[in-house]
Amino acid sequence: MKNFLFAILVFTISSFTLTGVNPWTAEQLYDPAALVKVIKDPKAPKPLILNTGTMRNIKGAVKLGPVSDYDGLKQFKAGVVKFAGDKNKEVVIYCGCCKMDHCPNVEPAYTHLQSLGFKKVKILNLQEDLIFDWVNKGYPMDAKQPF
Repeated sequence: MKNFLFAILVFTISSFTLTGVNPWTAEQLYDPAALVKVIKDPKAPKPLILNTGTMRNIKGAVKLGPVSDYDGLKQFKAGVVKFAGDKNKEVVIYCGCCKMDHCPNVEPAYTHLQSLGFKKVKILNLQEDLIFDWVNKGYPMDAKQPF
């Protein structure tokens, strides 16, 4: 039964990716420069930043790993449970492995967070990838995690 449900999830995600239709709105895209300002401002309330891919953590992110397969999604679900107490907290998810419109990790993470009732889920708008849209601009990375 789990394999059947996973197959349905993969089909649904593939359908979104192939049609170019994302389940989020333009208002749910978080501009990288705006997130940098929040990260650097000691007085600004910090969103929960979730790394849903294989790339390094940006500063303040929690790495939950790729969610494009059954085991990864299972691990993501277990990791998200730790944060389920405050569903009104702003959550920013990113992967950064490739162009966002081809990313296999962002959509399943977004969809799962929505299904859990998180009300303020945003996608870090990395149009190219983490290197091009974040690292090359000198934006803050987790210093404890090597490249």
